[in-house]
Amino acid sequence: MPTHENPAKKRNQVLWSDDELLAAVEAYIYMIRLQQRGVACTENMTTPLLMAGPLAGRNDASIRYRMRNISAVLHGLNAQILDIYSPAEQVGAGVRERLRKILLAHPAFELIKLTSTPRSPGNLSRSDKHQNAVSALNDLRKRLDEFEASMGGIGHNHPPEAIEYSFDRNEISKVKEDLARLEIELSKSKPDISVQKNIIERLIGFGLKLSIWMEQRVTKFVDAALVIAAPIVVAKATNMLPSLIEVVHSVTQLIGR
Repeated sequence: MPTHENPAKKRNQVLWSDDELLAAVEAYIYMIRLQQRGVACTENMTTPLLMAGPLAGRNDASIRYRMRNISAVLHGLNAQILDIYSPAEQVGAGVRERLRKILLAHPAFELIKLTSTPRSPGNLSRSDKHQNAVSALNDLRKRLDEFEASMGGIGHNHPPEAIEYSFDRNEISKVKEDLARLEIELSKSKPDISVQKNIIERLIGFGLKLSIWMEQRVTKFVDAALVIAAPIVVAKATNMLPSLIEVVHSVTQLIGR
């Protein structure tokens, strides 16, 4: 009697493609940048998004082990690793070399060569933390506007490009709504901490998607108009990501997440 193998299990036995390794590295480096700003990273920050997007078909155990492989490669390069992923040295030589090349070529690799997390400045008063959060929020709003404007002629709802894991202006609008709500909460004498935490979680998810989108923009755009627009769009996105991370950092410092 024929047996029917679970497609998800079969998929997780398939050799990882370069695109999948790139997505895993992007997610890993993004989390390191959060960790460097004192934001405690957890698997549920990124794994569900990866499984719903560029790593669809991979299960959480497979993704976790690949992240631990990345830790092992980074450890060998004397670079910082994520606290939540201890190095797993059992990785095929071919995959190890592919990961090594991807990491060394990554534009943010210099940022993670530090072997320890930079220390935050001395204890700040609540007033100073609040001001930092407000300033970071204003800067992110400005850079988000610039990013949206740089998208120019890209399709309103669905960019005309062969990118599987993308986002549209509707998502940008949602981020703007979250920023407006966050600004309101920050202005209150007794802000709703749960609302702020939920917004921060969504911003973290948007940042991950933005990181992977930038990598895809560089390697997979196919439309002639996008070839021209891509450098501008990527530049604006690149400038926006640190601002987004700063908002996450400053607000979490304020609410003690």
